[in-house]
Amino acid sequence: MTEVINDLLAYDGLKIIQRPDMFNFSLDSLLLGYFSPIGYKTKRVIDLCTGNAPVAMYLTLRTEIPIDAVEIQDDVYDLAKRSL
Repeated sequence: MTEVINDLLAYDGLKIIQRPDMFNFSLDSLLLGYFSPIGYKTKRVIDLCTGNAPVAMYLTLRTEIPIDAVEIQDDVYDLAKRSL
């Protein structure tokens, strides 16, 4: 399948691997990461159904706490793993 490597919007150095035949991240993904409440008591974050992991990648800019990204589709998991 054809794959493309895109910048994670305006963030230099953050690249995401996507396939045109699958769901691709959008501004909604980044807004979700931006508005996710991460307080000083937060010990760990889990991103269920992460897709190709745009939310998890964006959250790495906001915090250093552990982030678990979970995806059950093998093809999509592979894209997320290689992007991270």
